[in-house]
Amino acid sequence: MSPRAGRDPQRLLRWYPRGWRARHGQVLLGLLDEQVQDTGRELSWADAWSLRAHGAAQRFSPATGVLLALAGAAAAVAGLTVLAVSLADPAATVGAAEVVWTVLLTGVATSLASLAAVALVRDLIPITAPGAVLAAAAATAAWAAATAAALSWSVGFDQADADVPLSGFAAAFPALLVAGVGLGTVALTPVTAVLLRGISSTPGRWLLAVAGALLGSVVLGAAALAPGACLLAAVGVLVGCALRRSPHRRAPTTASRGPASRKATAEASQ
Repeated sequence: MSPRAGRDPQRLLRWYPRGWRARHGQVLLGLLDEQVQDTGRELSWADAWSLRAHGAAQRFSPATGVLLALAGAAAAVAGLTVLAVSLADPAATVGAAEVVWTVLLTGVATSLASLAAVALVRDLIPITAPGAVLAAAAATAAWAAATAAALSWSVGFDQADADVPLSGFAAAFPALLVAGVGLGTVALTPVTAVLLRGISSTPGRWLLAVAGALLGSVVLGAAALAPGACLLAAVGVLVGCALRRSPHRRAPTTASRGPASRKATAEASQ
C-alpha cells in the first residue's frame, strides 16, 4: 500500500461499522474533502490514525458487547466443563486438559468479557476512541500474559515437585506476571483517567489514575483465579450491554483528536 493510499478517505471509511457508514459515511467523506480543499493538503498521518481509532471504537457498541459477552460466557462454560471432567479424573489434569481449561477460562473467556466491558464502558462514560482501542488491545494482551503466567506456574510447580531443574518457561513466571499486571494497568488507565477527570491537577489526576488502574489490575487478576469468576463477569457485562443496547444510539463525538478528523467525525455524527 502506498503512503497516499494509507490516507485515502475511502479506505479509512472501511474502519467504521457498516451501519455507521450507511448513516454518516457520505457526510464524513464530504467534510474530509472540504477540509482537504480548505487546507490545500492531504490528510496527515495523525488524522488518518485518528479516523482509524474512531472507526474501530465505533465497533464497540452495546450490541457488539452482547455478542462478545455471550461468546465469553460460552467459553467460560466450556472451560468449566473441561475443568470438572479433569477434577473427576485426577490423571486428566496433567497435560492437554489443564492447558485447555486454563486457556479457556484465563485467556479466552476473560478477554471476550473485557472487550464486552469496553463496549459497555464506552457507552457509559466519555472515554476517547484511542482510549477505548488502547483498553481493548491492552486487556487482551494482559489476559494472554496472565494465561501464560498461569501455565508457567503450573509447569514450575510440577517440576519442583519432581525435583528437576526449572525450564525456561517455568522460570519466566515472574516476568509473565509483571507483564500481565502492567498491561492490565495500561488497559484500565484510560477508564480511571476519565473517572478522575474532576481533579484539576493534571499530574495528580494521572498519578491517581495509574495507581487506581494498577490496583484494579491486581484485583481483577486475583479474582480471575476463581474458576467461576469469568462466567459471572461475562454474564454481568452481558446484562449491562443488553440494558444499554439501542439501535438508534448516536455515534460518540469525543473520540478523534486529529484537527481534520475531529471536526469531520463530530459533524458527521450529528
